[in-house]
Amino acid sequence: MLAPDLAEVWWMKVADVPATLWPSLEALLDVGEMARAGRFKSPLDSQTYTAAHALGRRLLSWGLGGDAALWRFTRDELGKPEVVWDRPMPRPRLNLSHTKGLVVVALTLDHDIGIDVESLNRKADALALAKRFFSADEHQMLAQSEPSRRMGDFLSLWTLKEAVVKANGKGVAGQFTAFSIGLDPPSIRFDDTTLDPRQWLLRQWRLEDSHVMALALNHPDPSRVVVNCRQIGAADLLS
Repeated sequence: MLAPDLAEVWWMKVADVPATLWPSLEALLDVGEMARAGRFKSPLDSQTYTAAHALGRRLLSWGLGGDAALWRFTRDELGKPEVVWDRPMPRPRLNLSHTKGLVVVALTLDHDIGIDVESLNRKADALALAKRFFSADEHQMLAQSEPSRRMGDFLSLWTLKEAVVKANGKGVAGQFTAFSIGLDPPSIRFDDTTLDPRQWLLRQWRLEDSHVMALALNHPDPSRVVVNCRQIGAADLLS
């Protein structure tokens, strides 16, 4: 069960889901989720979306009890998804992310949380993208990194920044340059000095040397937070 000051992170490979289990996972989704899953042109993209939302529902039921198919969601004034909640206890905060073939979800109580994952096999001009989207400090960091590890460093920065923006509940546009991320260990610095970087917990993982995943949690005392991260098998979703 989910306890205060606990953040639970689950991840799963879509390829681990056998064909016989997809109908059961689809049955966990509501009508709106099923409609969105059906709009993808690629079967893999549709399955990835389905797996991510089924995993999020299963995590909610693991942490809070209840039937995974009965959870309902709404959006706040900024468009951030929220769990419909009327119980006399802190509101659960759920966030999910997916890339081709892999899905991740994160859950905590009461505090804003964001999660992001990217494939390390992506090919792009890291410096050009950093100049467009990142702060000057981050661009300089990448310019000084070894060419052989530059794309990996770029994706480490990208996932951490995306996780912060998702926790904050606002879109990417106009926000990526408003703060800077450091690596080894992950850290954050805001241009707005009224924002306290000490209230942010940042974590990052490499998943099987093929993906990078990042977590951001806004908490008044991050030292109290325990983060659990585990891989989930498809059968766990239905147990």
